[in-house]
Amino acid sequence: MNTAGLFFDGTRTPNAPYPGNDNKKDCHCYIWTKILEECSTVEQAIDYVKQFKIPEIEDIHIMFADKLGHSAVVGVYDGKLQIHQRSGSYQVLTNFNLTNPSYGDEPVCKRFAAADSMLQLDSAATIENLQMILANTNQEELTVYSNIYNLTKTEVYIYSVFTRNNFTNKVKLNLVDELKKGKHSVMIDQLFKKK
Repeated sequence: MNTAGLFFDGTRTPNAPYPGNDNKKDCHCYIWTKILEECSTVEQAIDYVKQFKIPEIEDIHIMFADKLGHSAVVGVYDGKLQIHQRSGSYQVLTNFNLTNPSYGDEPVCKRFAAADSMLQLDSAATIENLQMILANTNQEELTVYSNIYNLTKTEVYIYSVFTRNNFTNKVKLNLVDELKKGKHSVMIDQLFKKK
């Protein structure tokens, strides 16, 4: 997340070749950092993805969201860049190809279905509602951490495996406050040990 309220994160998906990637400009940088440094909206971020070479795009899907309420998932299928714009009050992403869910012989994603069902019943963007969804969709030992972002307030709520998937035990950070501390990094487990 950046100070403009633009967020991105990704999930691993079955490899989908993207030959067109080779013809794009190389930014000679870490593209995700460049996007956060130079973009403030989902549309601007998508323009960067369309413009620049991204070697890992064949193995991932990336979700962008901004404080204006826009979101989109970018990935690859059938040799082409695929962009899935949000078309309702929410958008869900887990580890399968959104364009073709059975691509790569992936089993049906129960986490996606569970989150989608819960959001159909209540799509309120409250911490309590999202905590409940995280608690019902985590992969226990495979889930190392989960986050909830408030893009209008540049806040992030962090939930960690170190709390044994207790989705009421969280650490709240504010990006503006963290940036005032200067360049630094903190391991997630240390955030919970301080509590």
